Amino acid sequence: MDLHINYEQQAEYKLRRVEIPGKKLDWRTTRMRITKDRQGVVYNDFLVLADLPPEAFEYKLGNRSAIEWIVDQYQVSTDKRSGITNDPNRSGEPQYIVSLIGRVVTVSVETVKIVKALPALTSGDVTVVETQRPVKAKPRMKPVAKVKESTAAAAKPRGDVPATPNPVVGDEARLNVHLTSEWSPAPDERLVGRRHLDHAGDSGREH
Repeated sequence: MDLHINYEQQAEYKLRRVEIPGKKLDWRTTRMRITKDRQGVVYNDFLVLADLPPEAFEYKLGNRSAIEWIVDQYQVSTDKRSGITNDPNRSGEPQYIVSLIGRVVTVSVETVKIVKALPALTSGDVTVVETQRPVKAKPRMKPVAKVKESTAAAAKPRGDVPATPNPVVGDEARLNVHLTSEWSPAPDERLVGRRHLDHAGDSGREH
């Protein structure tokens, strides 16, 4: 853990510094790149850091190695929107980036050694836990056809009870129906009643 947290305090890996003939000594870099054979870092027009070990590319930070991350991030760039320039060079430590590359290579090499020293993982050391996703219970719905059938059955009258109309009638009509159903005089009784009414009328007129 200390190897990665305090990477800037690690010893520098002994990279070979190749100075380009005819170029002036310069520790400032604007954009680095890795050589095509992946055995060195072109620091600037004056210096190349050679003899990169293969392990430097085996230690990954995400999808690229730590040395590739340093080369990509430590460059002079200007933000187009703000106009702010990001310059990783340090005026008080002109060789800071060169030293940083050596330390990162050390961290990469040592990390690969640790990983390779770990015992191989066998299938018996791995426990696979299968989890089953809970199945959601679907809401129970009453079939539409049955609802219609039950509604129709409730509205239909039973066979043993005939349906009777329920007309709205006035008081006079209900009274006439009641009298007719309770009593219906015989033909001779109607005649006697008529004569009685006529006689009562004549008596009233005589007075």
